[in-house]
Amino acid sequence: MTPKVDMTEGDDSLEKVARFKAALDQLIERIAVLYKEKADTLRVIGYASAPSAGADPLDSYRAALDRAQAVAKILGGAGMPANRVQPEATPGAGAGNGRVEIQLVPMTTAGPAQ
Repeated sequence: MTPKVDMTEGDDSLEKVARFKAALDQLIERIAVLYKEKADTLRVIGYASAPSAGADPLDSYRAALDRAQAVAKILGGAGMPANRVQPEATPGAGAGNGRVEIQLVPMTTAGPAQ
């Protein structure tokens, strides 16, 4: 469910970023619409990139948490109850660092599945 935006159209990079952000916002809002009426929880995980040489390793962790919280805020704005959205950050390994994943945590009769 990755938003598809043609990044080759036009010459204005700000326009490309705006198109990508709009597509991403629509995708996150669709997720909220699908799950806001269910009892399940959404875990929003920001993956930290490897810190650059000499940088504080916590900077990339904080950036990952900021990304996860930004996605959680969009989910909340689309109607997903805040108590069912869990933003968190984790170290990334390999390709795909700097990304955010939204995972469904199904509700069981005993509570959230682990």
